Amino acid sequence: MFRAHISTLLSFLFCLLFLFVTGEEEEEKEEEEDEKEEEEEEEEEEEEEEKEEEKEEEKEEEEEEEEEEEEEEKAEEKEEEEEEEEEEKEEEEEVEEKEEKEEEEEEEEEKEEKEEEEEKEEKEKEEEEEEEEGEEEEEEEEEEEEEEEEEEKEEDEILGGGEEERRRRRRRRRKKKKKKKKKKKKKKKKKKKKKKKISPGGLVSSHPPLPILSRPLSFPRQCRGKRNKNKKTQKKKKFGQGRKT
Repeated sequence: MFRAHISTLLSFLFCLLFLFVTGEEEEEKEEEEDEKEEEEEEEEEEEEEEKEEEKEEEKEEEEEEEEEEEEEEKAEEKEEEEEEEEEEKEEEEEVEEKEEKEEEEEEEEEKEEKEEEEEKEEKEKEEEEEEEEGEEEEEEEEEEEEEEEEEEKEEDEILGGGEEERRRRRRRRRKKKKKKKKKKKKKKKKKKKKKKKISPGGLVSSHPPLPILSRPLSFPRQCRGKRNKNKKTQKKKKFGQGRKT
């Protein structure tokens, strides 16, 4: 009985030991499993963190690439804008140059037209002056012819003589008339040459510009009459002196 009782106790103790040992092993296993699970969870968390970091890095890289692309696009846009501005400036400069050339051409044309008008006016004035001079010369010639005829008559009356003497006198007078006409023609030619030398701004030389007269200077008819009378009186005196001699 006592042995049986001891054996039961021993068996019970063995069972307790077995349970204790198995329990510790199970606890160790559970702890190991827990540790493994924790490690796995940590690894998973690390992997997730790494993935998130990689994603963030990729995002940052993408953002950087986008920023670079935007900067490149902005730089290209600026270059295009600058090129467009330069082209616009060049076009404006070309337009301004064309306008300036057109203005200069218009000014030159206006100057040429003014010069042509001035030349026409000067020619018209010269023609008018020549006409007036011609009229005055004709009047003077007529007066001189009348004076000469009167002088011839007076000479014939004073000197008398035959027809031959009168013819000689007439020949002499004709020669004198021809000489006077030649002198007048020479004077006219000299005047024309002087007028040609005179430019619209003045003489060709360094002299100051002379005033252009609207009409040539001429004596009034009253003065001409007095002058002619003086000539007649002088001639009468000459003829009287010759007759006395």
